[in-house]
Amino acid sequence: MSESSRSIQQLYEALPWPPPNARGTRRSILLSSWLTGAVFPRRYPIAHGRRVLVAGCGCGESALELVKTVAGIEVVGVDLSQPAVSAAQDAIAGLERDDGLADQATARFVCADLTNTDDMAALGSFDLVICHAVADYVPDRRALLTTLAGALNDHGVVYLSANTPDHPAAAVRHAFNALGVPPVSLAQAVQAASGTDSGGLTPVQRQTLRMVAAALGAGGGVPELGELPASVLAADVFYPFAHHLPPHQWVTDARDAGLVLAGSRVTSSAIADVLDSAVLPLLGLCKGALGELFQRLRHAPSVEMLLSASRAEPPPFDDLKTLGSWVPSLDESLPAHALPEWSADQPDVARPLRVQSPGYPEVTVHTTAASLAVLRAVDGTRTLADCARIAGVGLQDVYRPVWRAWVSDLLHLRSP
Repeated sequence: MSESSRSIQQLYEALPWPPPNARGTRRSILLSSWLTGAVFPRRYPIAHGRRVLVAGCGCGESALELVKTVAGIEVVGVDLSQPAVSAAQDAIAGLERDDGLADQATARFVCADLTNTDDMAALGSFDLVICHAVADYVPDRRALLTTLAGALNDHGVVYLSANTPDHPAAAVRHAFNALGVPPVSLAQAVQAASGTDSGGLTPVQRQTLRMVAAALGAGGGVPELGELPASVLAADVFYPFAHHLPPHQWVTDARDAGLVLAGSRVTSSAIADVLDSAVLPLLGLCKGALGELFQRLRHAPSVEMLLSASRAEPPPFDDLKTLGSWVPSLDESLPAHALPEWSADQPDVARPLRVQSPGYPEVTVHTTAASLAVLRAVDGTRTLADCARIAGVGLQDVYRPVWRAWVSDLLHLRSP
């Protein structure tokens, strides 16, 4: 194990992260429609009978949310910190005792090194590998991506989220380095003072934190920086090591490991700002290529990507005759009854449709009254041409809004 890896292990053994008493919910991440759409029409990886690996499970937050929510799922959590794994094991034991698990759902937790090929191979293969807010802190990122790729079965995908150079923590770390205070020294001080009243930070260091937060400004993302608990600062800001790479670097490294970008969460929000008159150059791109494009164009503090061994080809939106034979289905986050009845007075005028189903993030897609009529005709068996015929419109009049629904993962299309 490298010196950097050992420092990270020691930190998270002293300060398991996230703290067991601070669990929230990852449902909006784990079950969001963009994940479904990026892997459709391959089998959805979060369902009964699927195996899910949570790589860097911490105290079990994401893994526990899965086994409480999805019947018949098998979850394996792996973390380098034994105290974190022990906390997760205690939590799952409590759920089992209180009958809090979904029917036939199981979870187990293992202390292991995510970059160790033998450790990972012993876990078997998975339909989905979740690596959320972990890859940034693994010094050998290429070894990590290689073992994650090796953990996939034939249909498997990797969900990877990472911070970018635009993340507030990167600016804070740069500021402290400029002031002659290496961030790792603060993490070490907090770690040494774990469990004490001081928390490891001096009054002067607290004042420096407040100054940096003020200098970053209202848009800096961390206005409460100076008041955060020392343990949070050590584990989530002043960690011993952080990549903070641009998204395209992760895509390049993933490709070297045998993975390609299958989709990115940024696509749905970005495409909402592109006018119908400007989408023609995008129609032939698959979701992975769209994600790579918009990740380069839009700077964000973090990125969420799906990686797979192969990239699905896009439906033929540039060939309407062929497109008409494809079969559409609505995503489970968009039940047909949730589609509003819009006035047909201006059937071809696009406007934003905001969709939010229980347990899912809000999605905005620009569409028209005519294309909504097409979506309402979708039943999972009719072709797109049949749906347009039922709606009383021509496919040439609605293919762009339909493309938006596909890009936003509200509509799935499978070849005949």
